[in-house]
Amino acid sequence: MANKKWAIDGNKLFELIRDDHRINGSEFSRVKKYMEDSTIDAVEVVHGMWTEDRAYSFDPYSRVHYKCSICGRTEENKEPYCNCGARMDIQ
Repeated sequence: MANKKWAIDGNKLFELIRDDHRINGSEFSRVKKYMEDSTIDAVEVVHGMWTEDRAYSFDPYSRVHYKCSICGRTEENKEPYCNCGARMDIQ
């Protein structure tokens, strides 16, 4: 479990620990210090999907383009991520 990274709402955890009457002041201070020293930068993952977009092709035999459901960007290939950062895993 040492290699696993956790992204949690630190403020919510802080409130839960603060409001737990079983934890005394010195334990609370130690946990608070650990939480402050252990923070990481994290962003919420945005999930999207590629949809077929034939607006760019007037020739019915031309290659299909795919449009991002989040930003509307059009690509020729379905990539795992769009340039906007969305993870394209919604079916």
